[in-house]
Amino acid sequence: MVLVDMRNHGKSVDIEGLDPPHNMFNAAMDVANLVKEKGWEWPDVVIGHSMGGKVALQFAESCTRGDYGHSVSFPKQLWVLDSVPVEVSPEYSDGEVEKVLRTLHSLPSPIPSRR
Repeated sequence: MVLVDMRNHGKSVDIEGLDPPHNMFNAAMDVANLVKEKGWEWPDVVIGHSMGGKVALQFAESCTRGDYGHSVSFPKQLWVLDSVPVEVSPEYSDGEVEKVLRTLHSLPSPIPSRR
């Protein structure tokens, strides 16, 4: 099992060469490149949570199109957790994102350390 920090998330921010555009296609390509660079078997199961779910869907779609080469196989299982598999229009928003953004803007900057 491998847990991957998506581009510009977690420890991946220090990795050189993750150039824009930062989209689902390139994030899925990052996963494919990681598998190839490490010499691992192509994954039988791909699980993605939240944004990772969208990346997992893109990864599977790219496998079927041959974007990673014709020797790769489609994962036997694809799990997408807590992710909407389509683009969500702002008109369907219940205002939660806006509430979070307002709260973040109201916090002191910089935020004091807990130590």
